[in-house]
This record gives sequence, C-alpha cells and structure tokens, in this order.
Amino acid sequence: MKKAKALKILNALMAADFLLIVITAITHDFWLERGIYGTLHALPGFLFAGMTVLHLFLNREWIKKNYMKK
Repeated sequence: MKKAKALKILNALMAADFLLIVITAITHDFWLERGIYGTLHALPGFLFAGMTVLHLFLNREWIKKNYMKK
C-alpha cells in the first residue's frame, strides 16, 4: 500500500477514534456507567496514541524536512 493511501485511511480512523474519545468524555457523567466508561474511553485513547505514533512514523520525512533543518 502506498504511503499516501495509508495516511488517508489512518487519518480517517484517527478522526473517528478522536470523536469517540470526545463523545465519551462529554457524556460520561450523563449516560455512561463507570465500568462502561473505562472501556469506551480508555481503550480508544490507547488506540489513538498508537495511531499517533504510526502517523508520525509515516510522516517522518516531512517532519525532518520542515522541523529538523540545520
């Protein structure tokens, strides 16, 4: 799979996961029980962190070019 296509897919997954994290954070006092909240908020949070690392890895050349200038 080409890097550009992988980034498009990854970005879409990250956006959906981020929305899930935000929605569970906002609604945890109103709708979600404590045990369900831990699952629906923490696991996507860890997944988001992993996808962020992958996103940075796939964009490492751009980061080097724009931020690691001599």
